[in-house]
Amino acid sequence: MKKALFALIALCLVLSMMLCGCNLFGDPVDIERDPIDDGETTDDNNKTDDEKDTSKEEAPVRYWEIKCHPTKSYIERHISVEGAETDLSLSVSTEWSFEKTENGYDIIRDGNTIGEIVKDDADDIDAWKKEDEFTRKHSDSLSVTKTVESKGSGKSTQFRYRFKYSFADGESTRVLTLTAKYEEVDANAADALYVSVKLYGNEDGLLGSLAELQDKPILILGNSFIASSNIGGILREMIAVNNKNLAVSPVSRGYASVQTYVEDAAVMDAIRSGLYKGVFICGFYSNPEVDHLKTLRVACNESDTTLVVFPAHNEERSVIKRANQSCPELFMLDWKAEVDALIESGIDRWNFCINDEHQHSTELAGLVGAHMIYRAIYGEIPSVDGIYAVDSYNARELLGTYLTDGKVSYNYEVLYV
Repeated sequence: MKKALFALIALCLVLSMMLCGCNLFGDPVDIERDPIDDGETTDDNNKTDDEKDTSKEEAPVRYWEIKCHPTKSYIERHISVEGAETDLSLSVSTEWSFEKTENGYDIIRDGNTIGEIVKDDADDIDAWKKEDEFTRKHSDSLSVTKTVESKGSGKSTQFRYRFKYSFADGESTRVLTLTAKYEEVDANAADALYVSVKLYGNEDGLLGSLAELQDKPILILGNSFIASSNIGGILREMIAVNNKNLAVSPVSRGYASVQTYVEDAAVMDAIRSGLYKGVFICGFYSNPEVDHLKTLRVACNESDTTLVVFPAHNEERSVIKRANQSCPELFMLDWKAEVDALIESGIDRWNFCINDEHQHSTELAGLVGAHMIYRAIYGEIPSVDGIYAVDSYNARELLGTYLTDGKVSYNYEVLYV
């Protein structure tokens, strides 16, 4: 009987240990403090601060996760190298100011130095590690390299943008470098510094850019701005008075876009057949036009036809920019930008625009567009003697030396490094 009683007691003790998870011979087990096999503890509370710092590797900082200061508005600032005859126009934040230094300019925001602009390459490139790099060739005269760089490690890692601008100045190539803290340049501001840069000055970047079209048939496709500006008729006059043999076919359709012509089977068949050696396309009003431009590019490639992006004055700059980004191999003859530049130089807007619902381009704007096409194809400044629009619009007085050198006379401040 006693043996049975002892067995029952023993069984109860075992069941109690299993159900309660307790150590009957000591304190309850604390799982977080339970020692590992080698007798070391994993509790950070038992370590010194130095031991804590070295026991865990810091997670790497990823620059694309950094929250950047938002750029709310932009202003054009012109920058160049001392002694140069050309300069760069950069779209920068209106919050940025520039303070002259021994080496160039410090970039200041809210009283703090956030970057700098220097001549040639930055002198501390070796101290920074390249994270990403992109290069864009805007033209034969201008290219930009955008680099994201890092310095340091762990949470103390610093990041910056470095923009290297290489541009033509006569027979020389000039270089300017802009660096700025990564957190000071949001994605839109970085795109502006990379894509929206323009080259100004005494060099005419158009001269001879489309020399393959000399004395070849060309097609100009657009909307009512082609008709109101009479660009086709003016170009024909210009060709005649300069004894050239360029065949010009302008097509003007009200409210036309790139899509209008891509969906016209007769136009596309003529392009594919090689009837024209150059196509100048207008009509960039909405983002879908970029995809239609790609379709037109395929048709032109089939017949080895040069396709030129040729935006009229009322077209959307954001769409034009996107077209340039999506098809960078296409030459852009920016008629809109040239007219805007002449207005910016001080010529009254209403000399170039009709005061109607759409502000259609006048024949003076058409003269500018024709002048651009001629310079790009023939690599020379055309004579304008005997052209009707020149006398009827008082073009010699309004456009001044633009007619004889193709250069816009600007009135702005240049920061020289």
